[in-house]
Amino acid sequence: MIKFTKRQSIKLSAMVMAGLMAGSMDAYAQSDLNTVVTNIGGSSASLPGLVTGTSYIMGTVIGTLGILKIKDHVENPSGTPLKEGAIRLLTGGALLTVPTMLDVVQTTLDGSAATATAATDVQVNAADFGNN
Repeated sequence: MIKFTKRQSIKLSAMVMAGLMAGSMDAYAQSDLNTVVTNIGGSSASLPGLVTGTSYIMGTVIGTLGILKIKDHVENPSGTPLKEGAIRLLTGGALLTVPTMLDVVQTTLDGSAATATAATDVQVNAADFGNN
């Protein structure tokens, strides 16, 4: 009896899902690929800011945990290996460099020179070094 009821509930769930999907097909059929790509591009516009903020916070937290692990190693060298603190410090440092790497990759892919690095290059090119 329990198996029969379980099978019936699975069949009913499948029919409800099929009905919901069939009813919503008209909404999806009218959007073309260009609209989908435009929506994805608009939705991902704030993604670099999210990645930057998250990596700064996580880098700071993991770096602090690395310092605490090194402190634990100093207090009890046999109980806490030094490598645990060093690994956390390196990981925290790597996470703190993610925004810089993201900016470099974005500039490389866009080809635009709108970053501070490009401004520095312009200043260096315009500088007079007295080599006349």
